[in-house]
Amino acid sequence: METGVKIVLTHTDSKIKLQLLQNKKKHTRFIDLIRTKINEMEEHEWSVEFTWIKVHAEHRGNETADQLAKEAAYIKYIKESYTKHRRVK
Repeated sequence: METGVKIVLTHTDSKIKLQLLQNKKKHTRFIDLIRTKINEMEEHEWSVEFTWIKVHAEHRGNETADQLAKEAAYIKYIKESYTKHRRVK
């Protein structure tokens, strides 16, 4: 049995998405889907954290994430996938 803390740390360059997630009165299809996923993960004892990062500021992976998001916008179905990363301090 795993005893370590399970943390999902999500970096985003979208301040508006973070604001929408924090405001429980606001609902969009995308934000509600994220909230549902967060609830599911928390039920399985995951801690979900979000941080804002400045766009185009050489954050590792941000440019790649932007490109992948653009490509994904044209795909009808994408299977969920998770990659375990070591936390960098």
